Amino acid sequence: MRVRARSVDYDSKRRRLLGRIALRFKQPDRPSLRELAAAAEVSVPTLRHYFGDREGVVSAVLADAHARGAPFLALAARPEGPLPHSLRSGLMQVVQGHLFAVGGFHAIGLTEGLLHRTIGPHYLQTILEPALQAFELRLQAHIDLGELKPTSVRHAALALVAPVVLFMLHQGELGGHRVRPGAAGELVDYLVDGFVAAYAVQRSA
Repeated sequence: MRVRARSVDYDSKRRRLLGRIALRFKQPDRPSLRELAAAAEVSVPTLRHYFGDREGVVSAVLADAHARGAPFLALAARPEGPLPHSLRSGLMQVVQGHLFAVGGFHAIGLTEGLLHRTIGPHYLQTILEPALQAFELRLQAHIDLGELKPTSVRHAALALVAPVVLFMLHQGELGGHRVRPGAAGELVDYLVDGFVAAYAVQRSA
């Protein structure tokens, strides 16, 4: 029983540390392990005890974001009404999710993961791929309902979701709202209209 009590305390403290560390990662630099420890209000040895090295800290932050986002991904995978409405709704969920949940984690994953042997794939597995795979499930549901022509849901999800993620990074984390502002809803309408025109099953009158 004592071991279990320590385990519960360990997990809860680890989650609290992750919350503080994630906020530090969202600042415009690449913090050192010492700076991450200061943000978490613990010593470097304590941070190492919970996460290992700096790479372990980054991976833990991304994994925690994935766990917290799982309920939203489940919603994103379900079709909602007719095809055009469902696609718009799904892509606007990507927009809202970026604004209020995962945008900072995309930034962390790209900043830390580009050209990195392990963090890059970990970012894909915990943040980007789950969003794409959820949308693949939504598209497959519409194919099964006979509303979409059979097509590669993998490629279709990339064609629809990737421009939205890039646009949100452009407008937000990269400062595009100051350089060349745009409206996410207009991009979503453009993508959906083109996709529906190309792949929707035309019903006979």
